[in-house]
Amino acid sequence: MRNLEELYSSAVYKELNIDFAALKLIDEENKTEMLSHIRTNVYMNIVARVNKIHPYAITHGTAKDPRWYTYVKEEVRGERRKIRANTEEELYQALFVFYYGDYLKRIDYSLEQLFPEWIKYKSTTANRQNTVKKLYTDYRRYYVNEELSKKILTKPLRKLTLIDIQEWAYAMIKEYEFTRQRFTNVFTILRQAMDYMVNNNYMKINICTNVNIRPGSFKKARKKPADSQIFFPDETKEMIDYALQQAGQTNDEVFLAVPILIYSGMRISECLGLSFNDFEREKNLIHIHRSMVTVDKLLPDGSWAPRRFEIQEYLKQNADPRDVLVCDKCFEIVEKIRTILQKKGIKREMLFETYTPNNLRTKVYRMCRDLEIQQRSPHKFRKTFISRLINGGADVDFVREQAGHQQIATTYNAYVFSTTRDEEKINLLNSLS
Repeated sequence: MRNLEELYSSAVYKELNIDFAALKLIDEENKTEMLSHIRTNVYMNIVARVNKIHPYAITHGTAKDPRWYTYVKEEVRGERRKIRANTEEELYQALFVFYYGDYLKRIDYSLEQLFPEWIKYKSTTANRQNTVKKLYTDYRRYYVNEELSKKILTKPLRKLTLIDIQEWAYAMIKEYEFTRQRFTNVFTILRQAMDYMVNNNYMKINICTNVNIRPGSFKKARKKPADSQIFFPDETKEMIDYALQQAGQTNDEVFLAVPILIYSGMRISECLGLSFNDFEREKNLIHIHRSMVTVDKLLPDGSWAPRRFEIQEYLKQNADPRDVLVCDKCFEIVEKIRTILQKKGIKREMLFETYTPNNLRTKVYRMCRDLEIQQRSPHKFRKTFISRLINGGADVDFVREQAGHQQIATTYNAYVFSTTRDEEKINLLNSLS
C-alpha cells in the first residue's frame, strides 16, 4: 500500500501545494498537526475521485468478517472481482491505485521512460516518418549517448527546473557549437515530450516555453564559399557533355538526369519522380507533382525497418505541385532517354527507374572525379541553376516559383552564390581601375 507521501507525489494532489521536504524544518509538535491536516485533505481527495468513477457500492462487512469490501471490473476479461481491506481508508486507497495506477506511474516518467511511448505517438501523427526517424537519431546521439544530458534524460520531467534545462542547453551549445536552428531541432525532443505530458494531464505546465538562450551563444550560420556550393559555367558544360557521353556508351539513362537537373533546377527527388507525360513541349513546361521520398517505418518493438524509397504523389514538405519553364535542350534530353529505353526494349511511364537516389549521387561523384573537378553533390546543380538565373538578372519572383520556394528569403539566403571565378573578378576590378 502506498503511504500518503507517495500518493501526494503522484501529482494528483499537487494542487494542495504541500512541500514534504519543508516539513523536516518544522518542529515535531507542529509537524504532527500539519501531517494530520495533510492526511485529511489527501484522503478527502481520494474519496472524491474514487466516488466519481467507481460504479459499485462500498460496504462494511459483518461481525464475522468486519472488513470493508467492494467490486472492481477487470479491463481485460470484463469480469468483476471482490476486493477487501481492513479499513474504509485502506479500501479507498486500493481503489485509487486500481483506477489511477497507470497514471501514478506515468506522471513521474523521465524522458528516458517516456520516449518509447512518445516516439510511437509521433509516428502515428507525423506526415512523414523520416521526420520521426530524425528525432529518433538525435535522441540517441544527443540524449542517450551524451553525458551532459544525463540529468535531463533520467530526472522525472515534471521535476526538471528551468535552471536544469538552461544549464544543459548552454553546455550542449558550447560542446557541439550549435547554430540556433540545430539547437532548436535537438531541443524539440524535450519540448514536445513535455507538451505530451501536459496534454495527457501528467503535468500542469511545460517550462520549456520559458527557456531563453542568449542569441550570442549560438554559432553563427555562415554562408559556405561559392566554389563548394555551385558548379562554375565551364564545369557545368563539362558535366553535361560527360553525362551525354556516358549515357551513350553505357545505355544507362540515369546519367541523363544530370542535364535535366542543370537545365531545370528541380530537386533530385522531383527529377526521379518524372514521367514522360509531365513534359509539355508546346509550352516548354514540366509539370512537377510527384517525387521519390524516403520511407521509414517504426516497428512495434521500437526499432526501425530498413529504409526504402518510393515514388509518391507529393513534393518536399508538402509543397504545392508546380509548373516550371525549361529550355528546348531539356526536351532533347527526354528524347534521348526515350531512345535508350527503346534500345533496351523497355516500355514504361517513368523516365528513370532507380530504387534509391544514391545511384545518381554516386554517378555525379564519379563524374567529378573523372573530370578532375571539385566533388559536389547533385543538389549543387539546383543551387547552380538558381544562382545563374539571379546573377543573370532574372525576375526574383520567377526564380522563386521555378525553385518551388515559399519565401524569397529562402531563395536568396540559401541558394544564391557567385558563379564567377576569382580570376574573372580580378580582371573586372582591373578593368575598372
